[in-house]
Amino acid sequence: MTPADLLSILHEFHRDKLTMRQRHVAVAKHVTNYEFNNTYQYVICREDVHLSWLDAALAELGAIADVVAEPGLP
Repeated sequence: MTPADLLSILHEFHRDKLTMRQRHVAVAKHVTNYEFNNTYQYVICREDVHLSWLDAALAELGAIADVVAEPGLP
């Protein structure tokens, strides 16, 4: 695998993981039940750790991670 291939895979994986995280954040803002919201907070924290690993891997390759906005929910 070439560094360019690795960079492409890392960018795609980071973008997908960040999209999921942003969706979970948006939904957590609308969940009022403590038990369910607490679960969302746990998932978001775990995703933050995963994203920090991906950010570090991208930085080692000299790349900057993509930014994904939080989706709007009705």
